[in-house]
Amino acid sequence: MPSEETTPIRAWWTLATLVILYIVSMLDRQIIALLINQIKTTLQISDLQVSLVYGLAFAVFFCLAGLPIGYAIDRYARRPIIFAGVVVWSLATAGCGLATQYWHLAISRFVVGAGEAVLSPAAYSLLADTMPKRRLSLALGIFGIGGALGTGIALATGSYILSRLPAGGMSTPFGTFEPWQLTFILVAIPALLLAPLVFSFPEPERRGVIEVAKPGIRDTLAFICARKAFFLRFFVGNGVMVMCAYGFAAWVPTFLVRRFAVTMPVASSWVAGCALVAVPVGLLILGQIADRLFAHGHRDAHMKLFSVVGLIYAVAGPVMASAATPMVALAAIFVIFLFSGIAAIAAAVPLTTPNQFRGQVSSVYLLVTNLLGAGLGPTMVALFTDKYFHNDAMVGWSIAVVLCIFGPVSSILLLTARRPMLRAIDAAAEWSEPLPVPTR
Repeated sequence: MPSEETTPIRAWWTLATLVILYIVSMLDRQIIALLINQIKTTLQISDLQVSLVYGLAFAVFFCLAGLPIGYAIDRYARRPIIFAGVVVWSLATAGCGLATQYWHLAISRFVVGAGEAVLSPAAYSLLADTMPKRRLSLALGIFGIGGALGTGIALATGSYILSRLPAGGMSTPFGTFEPWQLTFILVAIPALLLAPLVFSFPEPERRGVIEVAKPGIRDTLAFICARKAFFLRFFVGNGVMVMCAYGFAAWVPTFLVRRFAVTMPVASSWVAGCALVAVPVGLLILGQIADRLFAHGHRDAHMKLFSVVGLIYAVAGPVMASAATPMVALAAIFVIFLFSGIAAIAAAVPLTTPNQFRGQVSSVYLLVTNLLGAGLGPTMVALFTDKYFHNDAMVGWSIAVVLCIFGPVSSILLLTARRPMLRAIDAAAEWSEPLPVPTR
C-alpha cells in the first residue's frame, strides 16, 4: 500500500539510503579490477578471459534479469525487491571468493549481475515518486555518487586488504584461501549488513500515472517503439559512453602497474584518490547544470550536455597512454573520472515515461547500458591488448583507442537525440505534471 505523503526529509533520506546501497553494490561489482593479475596467475587465463567474467558475465545476467525485475518494480512494492537483490548479489560476491576454477568465477559473476539488476531501476522509480521534477537530475546525480564512491571505495578497500593479507594466502578451517579470494569474501559483508536500511523509509505513492492497467513487457516495448527515434539514440549513445567509462575503470589500475612498475596497492590508491574526488564533483556539477538548463527552457539539456563527454574522453585517453610520468597520467585519469559522472542523464527516462512504465523502461535502458558498458567495455580493451597489440604492456593504448573510437560515436548519437527527446516530452504532457516554466 502507498505510504503517507513523502516529506522533504523522507525524500532526502530515501535518496541517502539508495546512495549507500549503490556504494556497496559498486564495491562488490568493481573489486575485481584490483585482482586481475592474481586471478590470471591462479586460474591460468588471459586478459580477454578475465574481461569476460569482469564485464560480460556480469552484464548478461544483469540484462536478462532486468526486464522481469522492471515488470515487478512497476507492479509491486519496491523496497522488498531491493532487499532481495542486495542479499543475492552479496552472497554471490562471496561465492567469487570460493572459486577454484574459471567457470566457478563466471557463475558467481552471473549471479552478482542478476542481483544488482534490481537497484538502479527501483531507485529511478522511487526517486521519480519522491523528488520534485526540478530536482530530479540533481537527485539522480547524487545517486550516481554512490557509484563513484563505490568505485573509489573498492579501490581503496582492495588496496588496504591486499596490503594486509599474507602474499601466500591464509589457512582457515575451511581450507587455504589466496588473497584475491579472501578479498571477495570480505567485501561481501557490508552489503549484507546494510540491506535492512531499505525499510527505513516509506514506500512512496506513485506519481505520473496514466490510464493503462498494469502494463506488461509487450506494452512497454510498444511504448518504446512508438518513440524509437529518441530511445534508440539515447539508449545506445549512453551505452557507448558507459562502455568507454567501464573499459577505462576496469583496466586503469593495471595500466599503472604495467606502465610505471608500481605495486597494485600503490596503483589502486592513486586511482582511488582520483575517483573519490573527481567523480562526485563531476556528478554534482553535471547534475546541477542539467537541472538549470532544463529549468531555463532547454528541455533537451541532457542530450546537449552529455554529448560533450565523449569528445573529452577522446582527448584525455591518448594523453594518459603517452604520459612519461605518473603525475601526467594521473592528471588525465582525473579528467576522465571528472566526466564519468553521467548518472544525471538518466533523468531523461522519467521525463519521457509514465509511472507504470518507468521500472520496465529503466530496465531496458539499463539493459542496453550494461550490455554495452559493463559487458563490452572491459572486453573491448582486452581485445585490443591481446589481439591487436599482442602485448600486455600496451593496455594503456588499448584504453586510449577505445576512448578515441567510441567517445565521438556517443557524442553523435546523443546530439541527434535532441529533437526526438523534445517530441517525447511533448507527448508526455498528457500524463506528466507541468514542466517548469522557462525563466527567460
